[in-house]
Amino acid sequence: MLLVDNTRLSAFDKQTWLITAPSGQYVRVNADAAELYRILLQSPTIAQALERFNQTFQTAFDIEQFTRLITGRFGGCSLLRDEPVPPVDARSLLDHIALQIPLLSPTAAGLLAVPLRPLYRPAVFWPLVAAQIGLLGGILLKSTPIRGAGIAEYAVVIPLLYGSVLLHEVGHIAACARLGIRHGGIGFGFYAYVFPVLFADITGIWEASRHQRMIANLGGIVAQLLLATGLALAYVATDSHALLLASTTITVSAIWQFNPFVRRDGYWMLADLTNQPNLLLSATQVVREAFTRASALRVLTSRGKVLLRPKMALLLYGLGNSFFFVLLLSLTLFHHGEAILRLPAQVPTLLMGLLQGTAAISEQQLIAAAFYLVWGRLLASYLLRRCAAANTLTPPILAE
Repeated sequence: MLLVDNTRLSAFDKQTWLITAPSGQYVRVNADAAELYRILLQSPTIAQALERFNQTFQTAFDIEQFTRLITGRFGGCSLLRDEPVPPVDARSLLDHIALQIPLLSPTAAGLLAVPLRPLYRPAVFWPLVAAQIGLLGGILLKSTPIRGAGIAEYAVVIPLLYGSVLLHEVGHIAACARLGIRHGGIGFGFYAYVFPVLFADITGIWEASRHQRMIANLGGIVAQLLLATGLALAYVATDSHALLLASTTITVSAIWQFNPFVRRDGYWMLADLTNQPNLLLSATQVVREAFTRASALRVLTSRGKVLLRPKMALLLYGLGNSFFFVLLLSLTLFHHGEAILRLPAQVPTLLMGLLQGTAAISEQQLIAAAFYLVWGRLLASYLLRRCAAANTLTPPILAE
């Protein structure tokens, strides 16, 4: 029942600690649970651990009670010996990316990131961010609007845009390497099972300080904007509209990363700023609690003062997240509703065409297929979570 080898305990903030399991899972615990972990780590037998626990917490637990406590607090986290290894933690940074295919090993990714590493020293990083915003913003705002881009311009823009996507991931790796954070490699996968993306495995940032996590999460955007700034300066020197279009496109791509409602860099930065590693999960729970009879009574009896509590920020984020996806759903149905309704009847013909090599899939059909895949996955995930919640007992934990 004692701990497996190669686990680590590190401070997460002033009040909580992080336990890292050999499987790569991260478990955030309070001070009491951290002390229990230390007791288990230092005790060769369960009897010795029990004795130390009773002395430390001034309790009189027996072996059975103590075993239940350990199992309840650390069970299912790949921390205890003689316990089945559970699936990868659903709270991983990479859980939203499916069908992951490694492209570069951690060593290769680290070597590719070497030229960028000096940029992520804190004394250099923040002035660089400010300089990029000022310089790039000034050039793009003063430049002549681009009209009538042709094949020649897009032949320049598309390779540079895709190159910036790889540079983005290398930037994450470079930041981790410079800050001494353990990192993985770079891979390819599908966001929400539909959208192809590159990703950098930087799940090790959970063991870093909040400031370091912010730099690592911003690292990809800064690397991308570095290329955009260089292209903007080249445009000023050459007056090439292709370079201006490439710089603008890469800048827009980088800005999209700040969207806090999809699990990209902006989401993780907001999670760091609010100190909520499971931001979406926590916000969703708060929204569910808010729309109950008990919650309404608390608001009335406190004369609205309960709304000023810290959970209010999570409630606002949760509502904003819901609004974003409802808006996205509405716009998709408004612009492509007819194609979405027609697609189910067209599936047999499309499949037959694919088998015969004569299929011609239109842009509208691709959008409709993506719609069904994304929202079908969300519905399936919701139903699976409901089924799991109905069949799972909440384990006892040490009090916060």
